[in-house]
Amino acid sequence: MKQITVVVRVFNRIDDLECCLKVIKGLWKQNHYHIVLVSNGKKSGFTVPTALENLVDSHICLEENAGHLKGNSQLLRAAIPCIPIESDYTVILEADTWLLDDSLITKYCSKMEKEGSVWSSSEWISNTWSVGLDFAIISSEYLRDNPSLVDYGEHPEKTVCNYLMDDKQHILFINENMPVHPSKTFRTLYPKCNYRFNTFVTSKMVTHHVEELDFSLEEKKHYANLCLEEDFFTVSLVQNRQLFRLKHRLIALLVRVLPQSSWFKRKRRWQG
Repeated sequence: MKQITVVVRVFNRIDDLECCLKVIKGLWKQNHYHIVLVSNGKKSGFTVPTALENLVDSHICLEENAGHLKGNSQLLRAAIPCIPIESDYTVILEADTWLLDDSLITKYCSKMEKEGSVWSSSEWISNTWSVGLDFAIISSEYLRDNPSLVDYGEHPEKTVCNYLMDDKQHILFINENMPVHPSKTFRTLYPKCNYRFNTFVTSKMVTHHVEELDFSLEEKKHYANLCLEEDFFTVSLVQNRQLFRLKHRLIALLVRVLPQSSWFKRKRRWQG
């Protein structure tokens, strides 16, 4: 078992946070996890309840919020001093990103160790060098030595990727969480498709914004259950689990085989 720090960051998604923490405590069993919660919504009325504080090892509550994107960076930078020295890797996680099985963490920590990689995440968009920040695994030592890695404003996914490339670091992409965004071809064939994919059945991850769902948090819990072999959340919604998972696997396959611009154009680097 590895020693892994989990940095969970939240502004206003307190209901999502509760589910995220319960998933970590109830379903992550393969490693030793030290959970650091970082929040910056108190001044805006989004206070983390004591019951949720009791689920984490430490809670950093920031009084000021630097804004949507800069505030996200602010949360990560504030967490770095709380990463224990014995921590091998650090998982960064948005409160609304629920990873329902930690086998993905175990798999990619081992791959990172073998390949000498300091960063592992999804590729955010396919035509530009970029990395996903909703869920990522980072070498704790590298993060402590390079706090500027997560110092970003606009275009965070591209900024972080540029930092890693400038430092000549190997980036390991998590294929199970890709693609994040559907191609134009796929959106043309399937107009009902969202601007990004939110369900990843292979990695057992859901990332929906609850305000975009007809049944809000209840529906997100329902999708989480469908990604699992058995129900973790108590919900009233009913759907065939096998058909749901088959549908999403077929969508993932279709997205990979349909022509997309990234096949014919060289991946470009963002010039900030």
